[in-house]
This record gives sequence, C-alpha cells and structure tokens, in this order.
Amino acid sequence: MFRVQRFTVAVFLLGACSVACAQGARPGVPIENYDNRPISTASGKVLPPATIRALFVSAGDRYEWEFTDMAPDRLLGTVAWRNKHKIQVEISYSAERYSIRYLSSENMNYVFGYGNQPQSYPGAFGQTPGRSNMNQVATPLIHPEYNKRVKQLVERFEFELRKQ
Repeated sequence: MFRVQRFTVAVFLLGACSVACAQGARPGVPIENYDNRPISTASGKVLPPATIRALFVSAGDRYEWEFTDMAPDRLLGTVAWRNKHKIQVEISYSAERYSIRYLSSENMNYVFGYGNQPQSYPGAFGQTPGRSNMNQVATPLIHPEYNKRVKQLVERFEFELRKQ
C-alpha cells in the first residue's frame, strides 16, 4: 500500500512539473513594432514635443514603465517585473507621428532566425504549410508578453492623446 501511495505522489508531481514547464515555455511570436503612427488629438491641435513626452510618461506610469531621454524627441522606455524580466523600447516622436520599436530584452526568449525555425511555432516567419519557404525573411520572435506590454503602452498613450 505504501508503494502505491509513493507511486501516485510521484506521478502527480511529475504531471504538475510538466504542466508548469509547458506554461513557461510558450512559443515565440513575431515582435510587433509600431511605426509612424499618427498623433491626433480630439481637439485637432498640434502638441509640442514636451507635451508628447509628458503623455508617454503619464501613459507609462500606469504600467510601471520608466523613461530616459536618449536624444531630442527620443525616449528609452524600460519595464521590468518579478526581478527577472525586462524589456526596452525606443520611442521616437514628432508633432505628427510616433514610433515604438524593440531595443532589447532579458529573459523574454528573443530569437532571430530564418525559414522553418523554430519548428514548435507553426506559421512562424510567414510559413505556408506544404510550400517551399526558401525566400523567407528573417523575423525576430519573442515571448508574447512583450507584445502585450508594448500594446498596453500604445493604447494608454493614445487614450491620453484623445483627452487633449
């Protein structure tokens, strides 16, 4: 009887570990950059760069983003969580448009490759099942949480713009 209980506990623990590992090893997705997005306010007025910068900072505060000036009209946006994960984006802006682009990450499973890699992510790199993928463009992949966090920043920034 004692042997059966130990076996049952071992099988249970193995299953629990397998589920936890599977959840942590999510397949990468293509990085979403936000290029040349229009800056439009509800009132239609043109905002000075200082106001646009302030709106990014305000939008980022909600999700614990920190910003550092890289150059005039360029910000380095950084967000970190659980003392483990970190992403950085470059934000460039003018009175008419803004862009947010991937810069770096830590513990976000960033990979850069070609063709049929990785096999675990069907459709990666624009694959078409059953067709040759010889002319594929290299595409960076990252953990889906990256796109989620950047999208939150974009949506909050555009919400702040609509209030102007």
